[in-house]
Amino acid sequence: MMRHVALALTLGMLAAIGCAGENTLEPCDVRRSDCQQQVFLAVADARGSSWDPWFPLPTMRVVTEEQYCAELLAQAPSGPATPGGPNQPDDLTSALKLLHLLDPNETREEGACHNAVFAAAYYVPARQLVTVIDRGGETDQCGDVRTLAHELVHAAQDRDLHFKTLNRGVDSFDEQQVVDALLEGEGVLYETLIDAKLREQGRCGATPPIDLAQVLGATRDNVVDLTRFPSPFRTATALLGYPLGARYLGYGYEAAGSLGVRRAFEPRPEGDVRLMNEQHSEYDRPLPAWSCATLNAPEGYRASVFASFGGFVAYAFATLVLTPEPAAWDNALASAGDDFVVYSNAAHEVLVEWSLHFRSEQRAEELGRALAESPLGASIEHSLQGDVLQVRASSQPHAFGDRAWASCSE
Repeated sequence: MMRHVALALTLGMLAAIGCAGENTLEPCDVRRSDCQQQVFLAVADARGSSWDPWFPLPTMRVVTEEQYCAELLAQAPSGPATPGGPNQPDDLTSALKLLHLLDPNETREEGACHNAVFAAAYYVPARQLVTVIDRGGETDQCGDVRTLAHELVHAAQDRDLHFKTLNRGVDSFDEQQVVDALLEGEGVLYETLIDAKLREQGRCGATPPIDLAQVLGATRDNVVDLTRFPSPFRTATALLGYPLGARYLGYGYEAAGSLGVRRAFEPRPEGDVRLMNEQHSEYDRPLPAWSCATLNAPEGYRASVFASFGGFVAYAFATLVLTPEPAAWDNALASAGDDFVVYSNAAHEVLVEWSLHFRSEQRAEELGRALAESPLGASIEHSLQGDVLQVRASSQPHAFGDRAWASCSE
């Protein structure tokens, strides 16, 4: 679990944490055990936990960005041994590059080290290990306390909720994005509450009274305008969950404090697009049922990847062809499910077919028209069936031939 972005608070939320407990926290050196203990107890206090003070702190360490990148690279899949050698990309990576959701020129090293560019720290449940990334800048004890608090929220989640239990029943990429967003959102929420308490006490500067409803706009403007990044898939799936999960849990916190946050985990939203939409908005309602017929694999190919990506990736794709960026966001808010299939052959050549369902024909047509008018329209085919936009691409010219499009219906 990695910390990336901040969350603004209402004054009501500030008042709530001010009454949470009597533990005293000051900016401190997070490398010291007494500081770690202070932050540990502050997190328990903010979450309203009856945290056993004898429960051991997770192991903590500090690494450089280069060390973190090396670890990520060692864990990255190397792809098939032949015919392209150990650096041959896997089928999913190849397919995402065909759709320009990943930079077609991205190297394996750049893909593996993407998270190292954004992460301030991360928590590894299997090892109960908190790692802080040291980028060699000036020490900021307030920022370091905030970073450590976020990761200790994950340690608390792991103890109280168990990540394996939270992930039980998750069977799609979209559902995993929702779980991850809730976990990261709670980290953002409580790290910010703790930081706000320090600022209220004059220990870390002043806190401007920013309303929670402004968080989404500020985040899109300043953090996750995907048009600034060459691989929007990685950026969207790495960054969007933090502010959107925090906003979703913030509604629960404003309603019922830390108990409202815990209640928000179950039942969880059915798709990440529900996190993108504000409460009581036009699309804040259950997703409509739909399906597309399953086609046989093209001759010489086999289906190697099946996925349902959800709204975050729909937004990433829309930013490639819809401008300005808010138009892409509005289009993705109307997404209502997708089917993503990759086919590969013995030479690891790939074909990708992606059906994107929308809540209205207008939104499907809008994205299809923008794709046709963009430079990507030359390499990405598309077809419209009512409120479903289908796109496909291949690594070999004319690979689809006269292949029919899947038939879709609600």
